[in-house]
Order: sequence, then C-alpha cells, then structure tokens
Amino acid sequence: MINHYYNGKRLPEYYDTMYLDGYTGDEVYVAFHRSLQKQVSEMQ
Repeated sequence: MINHYYNGKRLPEYYDTMYLDGYTGDEVYVAFHRSLQKQVSEMQ
C-alpha cells in the first residue's frame, strides 16, 4: 500500500469505505483521483 500526503496527513490509496474511517470528503476525493490516475497510467 502506497501512502501519500494531503495537507500534512498520510492518505492511503482509495477504498470504498474511507468516509466511514473518518476521512473528509476532500481526502476521499484526492485518494480516488490518485487511484484513477494510476489506473490510466497503467493502461497506457
């Protein structure tokens, strides 16, 4: 699992129930966006 930072907080890769674990909407969105970028780069 790769962790990234967002606003100084470690952010894991996106998973469906992130909001239930206390991540904000922005944090969930950033993790989702990063996972989409990763998928697209793997497809190319």
